[in-house]
Amino acid sequence: MIRSILGKKEYFLIFIFVFLIIFVNQLSLSYINKLQKNAEVVNYMSILEGTTERLIKEGIQGFYDPNLINYIDSIIYDLIHDKGEIGLIVIQDTEFLDHMTDVLNCWGKTKENISSIKSNQQPYRIFELSEEYFDLVNKATVAAGAFAERKVKNSKFFLRCANIVFIIFIMTGLVYFLKAGELKRKSAIINQIAFVDTLTQMPNRASCEIEIDKYRKKMPQDINFAVALFDMNNLEKINSLKGWHGGDRIIAEFARILKEEAEEFGFVGRYGGGEFLGIFKNSDKEKVEEYIKKVNKKVMEFNNIHTGDNTKIISFAVGYFIGDLGDNNLSKLINNADKLMYKQKKKMRENIKD
Repeated sequence: MIRSILGKKEYFLIFIFVFLIIFVNQLSLSYINKLQKNAEVVNYMSILEGTTERLIKEGIQGFYDPNLINYIDSIIYDLIHDKGEIGLIVIQDTEFLDHMTDVLNCWGKTKENISSIKSNQQPYRIFELSEEYFDLVNKATVAAGAFAERKVKNSKFFLRCANIVFIIFIMTGLVYFLKAGELKRKSAIINQIAFVDTLTQMPNRASCEIEIDKYRKKMPQDINFAVALFDMNNLEKINSLKGWHGGDRIIAEFARILKEEAEEFGFVGRYGGGEFLGIFKNSDKEKVEEYIKKVNKKVMEFNNIHTGDNTKIISFAVGYFIGDLGDNNLSKLINNADKLMYKQKKKMRENIKD
């Protein structure tokens, strides 16, 4: 059912849909990753403040910790420059970067003052510098938080828009596929009407002509064809006794037998009235006679059930013709089969008179 609905256009739309899903998914993951990085920057601002506070307290007590100083250097460097040791992203916000530049300058002075403790100089400036330093760090932290919040809002807006677009796309796609399915269904109904016989549910005259047209001009030279024509004998009598409904029932029963037995042999269709056409590729006399034998057996079984009611008895004449590699015209084969069929029909009538 799904394959019957999908065409090149439908597959292209599905490809676009899958591509959009992957694209938006990757874009969303990129946004989420950036939001995490922004949150990491805000977190490191707090680490920077806490680490510097610890360093200043140790400096006041006369301790000098070069590892803490190097760690603070790394954090500040990463917050301003790309590809630092910690791996933080640089927030592209002018206010934040301006504050971080001031933090860097103030940190340089604070670091020099802490280093002077080693030479027993008075650390009185640590208090003064730390007040200025922490104020600048707070301003940078606020700027980083504001930037991250704006990014979160932008990401939410983007995701809402993406969801709306997807909903619209999905709804449009559903409507399109429903309409496509309806068109396919209507097309199948039209084909059913145009190429399937309503009474027998087998290929009709138009389908037979299409099958003939495939080989009308020239038949493949490496394939033998067999053509068989079946014609029912007693339809006029049945129609006169039971009306055309009675004749239709017999035609439908005979068509059912022909169709069931033809599945492994080839094409069989209703050629008109009580006449049926069989076209068998890669066939020979033995195969055609095997098919006719099977049909005769089923007809006899049907007739045995309805013995005594001539209006329900199936009788038919058949003629077939085998085309060898020299016969390159299917119409010729059909004409020959038709002549043989009428010859048998005439003989059957003569036997009835006798």
